[in-house]
Amino acid sequence: MELPDGFEFGVIKSDADLEEIIKFNAVVHADDDPEEIRRQIDNLPEFDRESNFYIRDLDKGMIVSAASAIPSAWMYESIPLTNLELGWVGTLKEYRRKGLARALYAHFEEVLQRGEYHISTIFGIPYYYRQFGYDFILPMDRKVQLRIDRIPVPKDEANKSIVFRKAHHDDIPNLMRLYDEHSRKMLVHVTRTKNLWNLQERFHREFEQEFKAIVLEREGRVVGYFRLCVRGAKKHAPQGLWLSVMESSITTFDDVLQTLQYLRGRAAEENACRIAASPHSTMCYRRFNTSGDVQLRRMPVGSILWVLQSTTCVAWLKTLEAMLTLDGNIKSAFPIWLDSLARFVLLLRVALSEQCLRV
Repeated sequence: MELPDGFEFGVIKSDADLEEIIKFNAVVHADDDPEEIRRQIDNLPEFDRESNFYIRDLDKGMIVSAASAIPSAWMYESIPLTNLELGWVGTLKEYRRKGLARALYAHFEEVLQRGEYHISTIFGIPYYYRQFGYDFILPMDRKVQLRIDRIPVPKDEANKSIVFRKAHHDDIPNLMRLYDEHSRKMLVHVTRTKNLWNLQERFHREFEQEFKAIVLEREGRVVGYFRLCVRGAKKHAPQGLWLSVMESSITTFDDVLQTLQYLRGRAAEENACRIAASPHSTMCYRRFNTSGDVQLRRMPVGSILWVLQSTTCVAWLKTLEAMLTLDGNIKSAFPIWLDSLARFVLLLRVALSEQCLRV
């Protein structure tokens, strides 16, 4: 690792180090909640203090640049992939363009290789991380929005069979079951450990975002859930406020209709004008007909193909190439997404050809 004169690299070891990096991130990531770093260290065995590292200005004796290595598990269909995310990346404005972020990434690269991870992902500045071998693969944070006044008022109140209530700690096994049932329908999803469920439900936060988990109960049985938060500025209400369904697993169309009525009432309480839901949620699947994108770095071919296996890769490649032959009107609607898809197909072709050469 090369650093300019007057700087030193370090990893978090002491309580004082931890306090300092949290204060640093409160400045650099003012819209986020850096206390999440402490919560994860205290509650997630796979994320320890040394997963957080920094560069210090020796003259001023303060942290000026920092990052974290956050492990997680992804699934491609039923195939597990170990992932290491580069997170909490930041540098004080007056210290940028000095190569500090590149020096931090050099350490992250060592952790990545040492841990034998299959992939590495990051939610970050578009195109900036291509210099480190990342490219766009999955759209995230796309929302389907619905104005509250477009939700029809039901004529028959007798059809209400669902009780909505806040989730409790005892509900976690049911939430895990519903989350896993929904996730298995996805081509790619992130697994959530019991420790992470306990952490998020205890503090009602998913990373920096505060939420409320609401369960749907019928005759004493939990049949669905969703996570709900209020976004926007209250001073701009109602146009500037909306309810966001961060994730959901609701199994029937009728239950979605009842959920929409519940959200209509909650929106009135919060003085919000609309609701927004992720297209990946069952709310959108069953009712409505993805800030950043995931960027992925493919690890050495032998590593990722050892997991995916050549037969899976061939089938995947055929599917992706078929999608690239879409009608011209569809292509014009999704030019950026299809461009990213084309690059990923190219990466997959290279991987397959390299594996064939090995055999």
